Amino acid sequence: MKNPQSSSSRARILKAAEAVFAEKGFSAAGVDEIAVRAGVTKPLIYYYFRSKEELLAGLTDGLIAAASDLVQGSFERGVDFESHQDIQRMIAALHDFIDQRKDLVRIVLMESLKDSTQDPPLFRLARALMEPPSGPPADRSGAEALEMVTEFFTGIVPIVLFMVFHERWARSFGVDDAAIHQHFVAAFEQTHIAHHRTSGR
Repeated sequence: MKNPQSSSSRARILKAAEAVFAEKGFSAAGVDEIAVRAGVTKPLIYYYFRSKEELLAGLTDGLIAAASDLVQGSFERGVDFESHQDIQRMIAALHDFIDQRKDLVRIVLMESLKDSTQDPPLFRLARALMEPPSGPPADRSGAEALEMVTEFFTGIVPIVLFMVFHERWARSFGVDDAAIHQHFVAAFEQTHIAHHRTSGR
């Protein structure tokens, strides 16, 4: 049985790391500052996480697991791409998912823009959102691979960027946020969702 105090300390460390990474960026963030923010000692952080990279991996793994749960729920409910209400519900669910984790999504975006030989965190998030929650992974060759390209670049990326930036866009350009949201949903339905309707996927 897990020690509740141990689980609480680990959760506080991750929450503090999320806040510091979001404010300063992963490279500029320091473990000392994370320890102060979490109200724990620096050695305790290294007890749970051997490095700053492991802290980031812990945050990313939590995001991936939550995304998989979201996809599982969508598969169980089913989405009718001919139904405007279903599309609105799907986008609302994604909005809530990202809005509750906005700092963490920003971190994923920042780290994904770095030049690295490893898969960007955004690709891991995309796989969790695109692949079936059970059964074999999606075939990444031929038509299936091309469909994943469409899903990522015309579906996931626009939604993630919109959810992260829409409030700042509204303030910067002096536009009503609700109107921006309504316009985005309409445009998304006319482009990405229209593709699903015509392709039958």
